[in-house]
Amino acid sequence: MIMSLKVEQGEETKRQILKAARKLFGKKGYNETSLEDIYSSLKLTRGAFYHHFSSKKEVFFEMCRAYNQELVFELESWDWKEFRKRWQENLDLTDDKNFVQIWIKDLTSVLTTKEMNQLDEESIEKTISILLENAIRKGSIKKIPIKETSQLIIGMLNQSLLLLSELEGDLLSKSKKNIIKVMDMFLDSLEI
Repeated sequence: MIMSLKVEQGEETKRQILKAARKLFGKKGYNETSLEDIYSSLKLTRGAFYHHFSSKKEVFFEMCRAYNQELVFELESWDWKEFRKRWQENLDLTDDKNFVQIWIKDLTSVLTTKEMNQLDEESIEKTISILLENAIRKGSIKKIPIKETSQLIIGMLNQSLLLLSELEGDLLSKSKKNIIKVMDMFLDSLEI
């Protein structure tokens, strides 16, 4: 009982570190956020921090992993029809300055391609693959290569977010409409 309480407290401390890191990385950026900023914001000692994480990069990676899980949580319950109706909601992530700082500005300079692929494979690619498999089984879409189609969808979404994060005003609105049109054409091509 005492051991499980310690484990539970340790997991809660880890969650709090990731939450604080996400807030700081989103506000200040990866390079401008120090480990001391993170553990000081929680009134932790350096030793308590290092009990959970060995480096700032490890914190960033684990924070991205947790963030990814949040992003796919609702998507996991969607069927093909719901995905078709709501996929474009993901484009609104560019309205979130913290998301843009972490996922658009910092991610590619902090993590390796292998690490970024690992994050995608564990969450979004897995979720979209299951969605596609279910859609094939139900006869909503053609039999297609699941892994490659999942990766194409993720690639289009990621590139769209990158593009939209740099735009404003009428240009943003026009580009968002065009992206939705192109993505819908691609998704139409998968349907039976």
